Amino acid sequence: MIVPIRPLSARPCISLLCLSIFLLASGCGKPTGKVSGKVILDDQLLKGGGTVTFEGDKGGVSGIITPEGTYTIPNAPVGTVAIALGSGMRTGPRSRVVPNGRPPKKAPKESASSVQPLKNIPNKYTDPKSSGLTYTVQPGEQTFDIILSSR
Repeated sequence: MIVPIRPLSARPCISLLCLSIFLLASGCGKPTGKVSGKVILDDQLLKGGGTVTFEGDKGGVSGIITPEGTYTIPNAPVGTVAIALGSGMRTGPRSRVVPNGRPPKKAPKESASSVQPLKNIPNKYTDPKSSGLTYTVQPGEQTFDIILSSR
């Protein structure tokens, strides 16, 4: 005896499909790491500003170098990253840090003498391809000190 096979109704199939997609997608997020450390140039903390960029396969993320010479990148991509640094400048009476030496679009009018360059970061460190700096980011929190030399 042959038993006819009834087609499934669309509603349970769509529900099952949506549930499957949700379960698959929930475990697919890329892990990240939180990387903190010091930026050291010629055995001294690089104080006063600038940026640190971690460049991975899918793009880069950046963090600010604090006036104390530390940085934090909260969402660094897991895996090997190339590192680049950008210099900063102090401007005005409040000594704001301006990343990469570019004044903000609505900068207050100041005399040229009030703009002072911070300690220069050697040019080779400004491009992740030429910096020679790499780090392998793991999931979770970690510490990595970036050591530079002007020699």
